Amino acid sequence: MPSGTTKATVGREPAKRSGSVLSALQNRDFRTLWAGSFASNIGTWMQNVAIGPYALALSKSPAHPRGSATFVAFVGLAQLGPVLVFAMVGGVLANRVSRKRLIICAQSVQMTFAFILAWLAVAHPTRAALVFCVLGTGIANALSAPAYQAVLPELVERSELPGVISLNSTSLNGSRVIGPLLLLVLRPFGVRTDTAHGLAAIFVINALTFLFSITAVYVIRMRPNPARPEGGPGAARLFDGIAAARRNPVAGRILLLLCGFSLVSLVYISQFPTIVERNLSLSSRSGTYSLLFGAWGLGAMFGSLAQATAFAALDKRRTIRWSFLAFAVALAAFALVRSVGPAFPVVFVLGFFYFGTTTAMMTVLQQHIADRERAPVMSLWMMAFGGTVPLGGLWGGWAMDHWSVSGVMLIGAAAAVLLAATSDLYRRSERMRAVGPAATDPVFR
Repeated sequence: MPSGTTKATVGREPAKRSGSVLSALQNRDFRTLWAGSFASNIGTWMQNVAIGPYALALSKSPAHPRGSATFVAFVGLAQLGPVLVFAMVGGVLANRVSRKRLIICAQSVQMTFAFILAWLAVAHPTRAALVFCVLGTGIANALSAPAYQAVLPELVERSELPGVISLNSTSLNGSRVIGPLLLLVLRPFGVRTDTAHGLAAIFVINALTFLFSITAVYVIRMRPNPARPEGGPGAARLFDGIAAARRNPVAGRILLLLCGFSLVSLVYISQFPTIVERNLSLSSRSGTYSLLFGAWGLGAMFGSLAQATAFAALDKRRTIRWSFLAFAVALAAFALVRSVGPAFPVVFVLGFFYFGTTTAMMTVLQQHIADRERAPVMSLWMMAFGGTVPLGGLWGGWAMDHWSVSGVMLIGAAAAVLLAATSDLYRRSERMRAVGPAATDPVFR
């Protein structure tokens, strides 16, 4: 924080409820970082919308005219799978090196790979080259994501965490809406997913948007790392997050719930183009696909934003259970719909409860961990969320190729019902309160 300025003295209008979106936005550094990340995420989701259909198109052949859902899942694994391997390393780095330098270096690497993808799309489009670039991007993201997740809450008072987390989720999901819509707006100008030069333009736009995030990270003022180890090898710190989660009944249960959710219920995310082409008979490289993906992202944006607006007064330790059940109903409906028109409201509701649920879990987790444990525990969050989704995509892709697209999604809906039955977070939180906050320094809502 700057000299003479502390989190406690940041101006805040009395009408702004603590923990709300408007209250969180009063902090200049948070507002700057959030805006830069939002702009960068728009480019990322323009690329993400193009990557899945691009992978499906590259996998089509006379032997597989519909393409390979397995290869689409493999590309998803290359993108998010590195989180499983490198997230704990990123958690250690976040507490040992300058977080600002770590994030800027990682964003620069991702920008470079986006430029390489643009060149490859025109010069030499192959499956191996696509996987290589996506993997490089995924590794850079995995190493820096825990640092970024640890920085955001430290820019504001702990009481502002619901608003911060909701806005962070809204940034991600708002970009899921704006990215596809920009593809539609720019389509008449040749920025499209079904031509080589159009794909190259999308990748170049994504590369340039990283400059917004890099600039924002550079200009904000970050606190020094709160948990620099006094000594000992870095490898000894790899399992700090696991040890903290085992001591913390709320954090441990949330991470297990998220892992099951990502592995079984979120298969549809990495297989979105496969589902659309096979269940809805809609080309995944069409403008209507971009609109459908944007409708899902719009639902996710409203679901995350609702956690710090319409649902701000609700106890999220209790509402997570009902969110799982509502998600299960929406996913079952998506599995059974067979025409594009009804699919739009269905995917909107699905997106709403998908990210409303994860945002609520993130809020409860952040409120129940101490600052010194934040980076290593958040590396586990990244592993359970981002790292596990592509593993679900792998088994789901194989099952879709050899069995049933709808059957895989119905299994995911049933899993969400089971997760709802085991989400006893309120009881676990009250047990922590009985022990006393001194153990982990949580703040309860």
